[in-house]
Amino acid sequence: RSKWGRLYVQFGEIIDFDEFTEDLGKRGDGVSPTDGAITADHKRNAVRALAHKVMYSINEVTVVTPAALVATALLSHQKRGMTRTSLLAACQDLLATLDAMDARIAHQLRIGDARIREDTIDEALHLFLDARLIVAHDTGPEPIYTIDPERRIALEYYQNTIIHFFVPRALIAAGLLVDLDQWVDIARLSDRVQQLSRVFKHEFIYRTDATFDQIFEDAVHDMVEASEIEVRDGCAQATEGATRHRLERYAVMLQTFFESYLLALRGAEIVLDGPIPKKDWYKRTLALGQQMYLAGEIERRESLSKLKLETALKALQDYELVRLNGDILERGEGVEGVSDLRALEPKLTGFLR
Repeated sequence: RSKWGRLYVQFGEIIDFDEFTEDLGKRGDGVSPTDGAITADHKRNAVRALAHKVMYSINEVTVVTPAALVATALLSHQKRGMTRTSLLAACQDLLATLDAMDARIAHQLRIGDARIREDTIDEALHLFLDARLIVAHDTGPEPIYTIDPERRIALEYYQNTIIHFFVPRALIAAGLLVDLDQWVDIARLSDRVQQLSRVFKHEFIYRTDATFDQIFEDAVHDMVEASEIEVRDGCAQATEGATRHRLERYAVMLQTFFESYLLALRGAEIVLDGPIPKKDWYKRTLALGQQMYLAGEIERRESLSKLKLETALKALQDYELVRLNGDILERGEGVEGVSDLRALEPKLTGFLR
């Protein structure tokens, strides 16, 4: 084991500013008018597009570390605990998917081109055990690992370094599994996934070199190639058999986001009583979240996160459910009463696993 940990340094492709602005012009993003005048809006759009590209480039070159892989396997598991055998299998499965995406894999994770190094996985487990993020239960032939509910959010830090690789698949899985074992029209699935991608646009950085339709088609193609879904006569369905668990795992990766946004939506009811300082809204909404967690409406402790509420609040503003006047939250133009907010809840709860 390394005393001080490891530092991974990676470099992506150089962003040529002239090529970038030319590409913006071709796409019509941030391009200046024909008279050559550059308005504040054009500058703002160009800066936003550049920031988006830089962030996506960072995601592309992020190294998949043993800790990130183990954390993702643990957090995307739906049951209380995992045996070492099931954990190794999940890590191997996730690694195979990441390989297919050409993700950059830490060299110490594998022996050769495919087989995972068990000692590296054990090292990551010991890291989490030492930090008291997980607990090992030696009650049988092999240990069973569980996550301390109060430390799940700390473990999520490691998962979040690689979750972006799985977002397109996770959105499709969530959109598909909501209909259980039914065939879903591809156009309907695409519309469902696009709506989800808009809801979570402040959470995830999507590809900058393609339209939504291209990203969706590419992801569906990759999932068909991996035997995760079937497509027939313009409809899609989850594949039965050994790869079915992958779809479940992908969908579970979004569970905390759905729960956090459900909490934010429920918290929007607080604003109906009158304007409230944003910091007070966070405090009251997190207290409400604790009640929802104890009552079982929220399953995952890490969903009660101020950071997630901050991005969820941006989504509430996008849909005009609330508006921010300085540091004061007010009722948005898109809502008149509690019934309007409660009518939106099934659009989130339907995706909960």
